[in-house]
Amino acid sequence: RDPRAVFANPTIPDICPMLAVGMYLLSGTNQYHRFLMSLHRTMSVPAQGEEMERLGIKADEIGTHSVRKGAATFGASGSTQCPPVVALTERAGW
Repeated sequence: RDPRAVFANPTIPDICPMLAVGMYLLSGTNQYHRFLMSLHRTMSVPAQGEEMERLGIKADEIGTHSVRKGAATFGASGSTQCPPVVALTERAGW
């Protein structure tokens, strides 16, 4: 519906959208499940569990939406000159 221009970034592969799409296509199906399992493995590390318990967070309360929401919140409040909320919601596809 809303076309966007996307360009490769050969100088910084960490943020190259073309490389990300290529890796996504080569890694197979069910990305959501794979990411969720990796996230749960990370949360099950004993030191991580102790820190989360100290903060009053349960490991099963952390999900993929938490990561997306956290990134948008950081983008909206991580600086004194943040982008407008409308720009963030458009970028996040909300």
